[in-house]
Amino acid sequence: MPAELPAVPDPLVPIAPAALEIMEHAQIKSMMDWAYSHPRPEIGKIRQRMLDDAIVDEETAESCIYTLKRRDRETGKDKLIQGPSIRLAEILTVRWQNLRAGARTVDNDGKKVTAHGICVDLQNNVSMFAEVSRRITHKDGSPYSEDMQLVTAAACCSIAKRNAVFQVVPFALIKPVYEEIKQVVTGNVSTLATKRDKIFKRFYSMGVDKERILGVLDKEAVESVNLEDLSLLIGLGTAIKDKELTVEEAFAIPSEEDEEKRGGRMRVIKERLAARRAQRESAAAGGEKPKEGA
Repeated sequence: MPAELPAVPDPLVPIAPAALEIMEHAQIKSMMDWAYSHPRPEIGKIRQRMLDDAIVDEETAESCIYTLKRRDRETGKDKLIQGPSIRLAEILTVRWQNLRAGARTVDNDGKKVTAHGICVDLQNNVSMFAEVSRRITHKDGSPYSEDMQLVTAAACCSIAKRNAVFQVVPFALIKPVYEEIKQVVTGNVSTLATKRDKIFKRFYSMGVDKERILGVLDKEAVESVNLEDLSLLIGLGTAIKDKELTVEEAFAIPSEEDEEKRGGRMRVIKERLAARRAQRESAAAGGEKPKEGA
């Protein structure tokens, strides 16, 4: 009589919570043992490897910085804040070594989606969590489509993961890398005009007028846009690409109330926009081709 074969576990039967806990504990202990026996390189080598990865090409370098708009409670004005993006957090996670990071969606109540991010430094036995929520309704209260909710959830997870990573690894340790990346993407004084033209054309292709670009920078003319301004614009492009901002949010024209707080500056911008629209309509009526960026 042939010997009986061992029973094959049913893949559809869920594993008991206690067993999952044991497996998770064993996995973490194994990774911590590895981290202790294979410590990360010195900070100088980590920074150089991060920089090499980040500036492998222009697109990757630009994706490492982002810019967001935030309202200043004291002045009532919008201000631009900049920081390292999820791309740089991903590069950091790989090059820092002995890190365990991830994120997942934990809630969708029909109005907002919430994600939890986690980062664990296995070598230093430090862990941090980050919770991020994003709205999934339009201004009129109607919900996003299913596809847009999935896109928003993915963006929310990326932000949560980035925030967790930069809580575990102090930004001060990688700030030199971040600053050098900014210099690479903006260029220098000799390349300013060429780079500025390229960035402006990029936003023209998104349907953003020149006056709206100048408005978000609070500049009067294209020629006054400097290297730091270019860095902010590149960061806005990254935020739009990563779904942290929409084009409309990034280049929104403030309301009348905001306009008064800004001393009439936006009134001038609106007047210029109206003049440019009239110019386009006049050129179209006459069969002329509108100027680029108009």
